[in-house]
Amino acid sequence: MRSFIRMHSAIAAVVAIGCAFLGFSPAQATTGNSVPATFTISGSGYGHGIGLSQYGAYGMAIDYSLNPEKVAPTCGLTNNPAQQACLANVISRNYYPTADISNLSENDTPGLANGIRVGLKQDEDVVYIRGEKISNAGGALDVIVDGNTNDVKHIPANTIITFTHTSTTAKMAWGTQRITGSRFAIKWNGTTSNGSNPGLLHLETSTLDSNGEVNTTSTEAMADAWCYSDRDICHRFKYGTFEVAFGAFGNDLNGNPDVIKDFNVINSLRLSDEYLYGLGEMPSSWYHYKPTSSSPDVNTSAALQSQTIAARTYALQKVRATTASDPAAVRAACQCHVYATTNDQVFLGYRKEASSLGDKWVAAVNATIDPSTSSLPAKERKWKVLTKSGSPIQAFFSSSTGGYSQPVSEVWGSTQSSFPYLIKTDDHWALDSRTGNPYRQWSVQLTQRTLVSRLNGFLGSQGRLTDIASITIDAKTASGSIAQLTIIDSVGTPFVIHVRPKSRWIAGELDIRPDDIRALIGSGTLIPNANSGFNGSTYLTAITNGSSTTPPSPDTKTPKLTRVAGSAWPKTLTLGYNYAVTGKISPVQVGVRITLQRQLSTGWMTLDTTVTDRSGKWSVTWDKPTSGKFTLRVEAANASNAVRTNNHLVTVAGKLTLKAPTTTTHNKIMTLTGQVSPATANSLVIIERKTRFGKWVRYCSGKTDISGKWTSFPIAPKTLGKLTIRARIDSKALGNPVTQTVVVRIR
Repeated sequence: MRSFIRMHSAIAAVVAIGCAFLGFSPAQATTGNSVPATFTISGSGYGHGIGLSQYGAYGMAIDYSLNPEKVAPTCGLTNNPAQQACLANVISRNYYPTADISNLSENDTPGLANGIRVGLKQDEDVVYIRGEKISNAGGALDVIVDGNTNDVKHIPANTIITFTHTSTTAKMAWGTQRITGSRFAIKWNGTTSNGSNPGLLHLETSTLDSNGEVNTTSTEAMADAWCYSDRDICHRFKYGTFEVAFGAFGNDLNGNPDVIKDFNVINSLRLSDEYLYGLGEMPSSWYHYKPTSSSPDVNTSAALQSQTIAARTYALQKVRATTASDPAAVRAACQCHVYATTNDQVFLGYRKEASSLGDKWVAAVNATIDPSTSSLPAKERKWKVLTKSGSPIQAFFSSSTGGYSQPVSEVWGSTQSSFPYLIKTDDHWALDSRTGNPYRQWSVQLTQRTLVSRLNGFLGSQGRLTDIASITIDAKTASGSIAQLTIIDSVGTPFVIHVRPKSRWIAGELDIRPDDIRALIGSGTLIPNANSGFNGSTYLTAITNGSSTTPPSPDTKTPKLTRVAGSAWPKTLTLGYNYAVTGKISPVQVGVRITLQRQLSTGWMTLDTTVTDRSGKWSVTWDKPTSGKFTLRVEAANASNAVRTNNHLVTVAGKLTLKAPTTTTHNKIMTLTGQVSPATANSLVIIERKTRFGKWVRYCSGKTDISGKWTSFPIAPKTLGKLTIRARIDSKALGNPVTQTVVVRIR
């Protein structure tokens, strides 16, 4: 990077210096005595921001239900079930552009012959199961061990079955009975397989304590008579069949084959409705909008239906991907098609259906099934899914965004052409206050230690932070998510961090993933604490330093300067102007002291001082120097060392111009004009001609007026040929300026 010195007006010079500090004050840059103890990060949204925005879907349902003319005549003006079913399609198409809404059935996916397999629990040491009555009926369990249908174990209602294991063998026990095996298939009354009598299956799991004894928490949970909606022990299930599988499944966290045998628990049930009845992905209360007791009750069940369509599509795609080559295939680690957690979709089982307003959720699920097929066998009924070219799409969804959903390529680096329906889409409804979205605007507080530690964890071997004096957002993506931030440490070293998918990382640059930002934000203390499970968002709006400070890290070292750019200085400068000197230091550091210096007989005199910005750039100004010859240099100094440019000899003088005709007639009067800068009145301008012997002799003269202009009317020589002339002013204050030579042809 070459620095340079150039002429500026006084105002321009001030602007040039001010721009150097944009986004970072000199006070911040130079202080090394403390760093902020905390940082407050503000933003919007919750989740990865791809596909359907749940609060956005609710906002759309509110908006269009209150203002049906916005989608008329597509969905009509009457607020009825048919309108809501239509609005569910409108919402789905908004968040999955280019996708089609199709009607499929269980028969369209061979892998659903025995239902979707939901992985409820993995790697458990102890499993408890109990059949329970519902409406004072059912509750008995049938257990088939290792596929032996000739010896079905009939377990009475309210009997606890305990599954335990050694390193090689598993057994189930109830009462005085003990049965060994590796796969335990469980059926109960009220399921698809066992008729219509009602019944529930209660599931709990436990671990072994340090003495190898069973933790009693889960057995105590089994003693609860019913499911309380505010308790996380409500593991009741109403539909399908269960399987408790013993073995070593899939790979461990390091990707190596699992060698520890333990239990996986799987619930197999109908995908079209039974599985969806138990999903806990959207509040059932969103079936309507009624902000006050006196407000009209507005049907917004379209929001629940759009969630149902997305969730069914997501699950169906997972089943198809798993069973593409084998209808019986499962995901090895869970022995399932989908997990019951946020790894896929949150499945609560009967807890969702039995909770307050759970019937509204069930009704929304049923509303997405084609009523014309309701009398057909379950496997032939048609239900809504999102497709592209006839196949179910990957219908990702999250809580909300900062106003636009994100293209999948921005978040995970996927090839966008493979996901034409996961693109930037309007989600301003997620920011609508009527939704009650607690994540429309949020703030998270992180301590200095947490921020440094987590960022280092994400950066890995790319670089190491020791402390943070400031952190700023530099760039955002088209959808509004963070794309780049700059961190300045306590000695002014900047770290530019790019936020982009790992497939787009660039060697030599600092990169972290969008998911890392979400994890970083989600690790903080939410202000206010609307949800302790907040998992972050990439829609950041500001990062501010906390009011309290803490000492900087002793590991933060001031880097040794190696170079301050200072070449390409001009030899002459025009008197009367300010001059801005610019350049850059190496290595880049914020707050390095820069001085423009002039050499005197007694040493070096400082002409101007500044500090470097976060790009390592600087700008100093020489304020209207007097005429003369000067030796200049620039010095950069930090706590480690100082570096300087070479010395540069610069002449400062006024500027004098001369204009003459290119040709004139011999022995006739001609006009010579010019200008002196800075403008000086009554300065004698001497015009000289060059003799044939190369000497300069006086030819004529003139005087400058108040604006610095001058005019002279000499008689042209009698001799034909060329006349070479120049003009000069003998003035120490102006630096004795001399013009360039001018040639006039005499004819």
